[in-house]
Amino acid sequence: LDHSAHLVILGRAPHTLSDPFAASVQRALEGFSRSLAKELRNGGTLQLIHVGEGAEDQLEGPLRFFLSPKSAFISGQVIRLDACDTQVTDWTRPLSGRKALVTGSARGIGASIAETLARDGAEVILLDVPPAKTDVEALAARLGGRSIVLDICAEDAAAQLIQQLPDGIDIVVPPTRRV
Repeated sequence: LDHSAHLVILGRAPHTLSDPFAASVQRALEGFSRSLAKELRNGGTLQLIHVGEGAEDQLEGPLRFFLSPKSAFISGQVIRLDACDTQVTDWTRPLSGRKALVTGSARGIGASIAETLARDGAEVILLDVPPAKTDVEALAARLGGRSIVLDICAEDAAAQLIQQLPDGIDIVVPPTRRV
């Protein structure tokens, strides 16, 4: 294999199979793929995707990710793909229409994650502690998102957060150490 090879094994979701032999073969793929992933060298990655009945049309997203440089440090994962009613229509903005809450987002890894989510189309909601208010508000303005200034360790933090997000969220990214 070449340097940084990306391998993907496709299988059927074992729990959907009525034949016990077929189901056990599909389950064995998990152990095989994890073992093989450990043996890959030179930056190679390997993933197993268990495709549920009717989920064949959902493969494009996982394949786009696992066969791209974005998955460089992800290996030995088992993904279970089930049928879904919605399809991504714009692969340049796959998170369009989603709301993403990123904690600790005023600077550092949290800010970088927020920028990536915004780039991919998500409406970003940036949360950070009161001392980071200026930075988090500036980043939210730059990304077209909104900010929440809140100490998530406070006793009433959950209630405050629910109050500020009455329509809910789709994605939560907690890169902070205080979760």
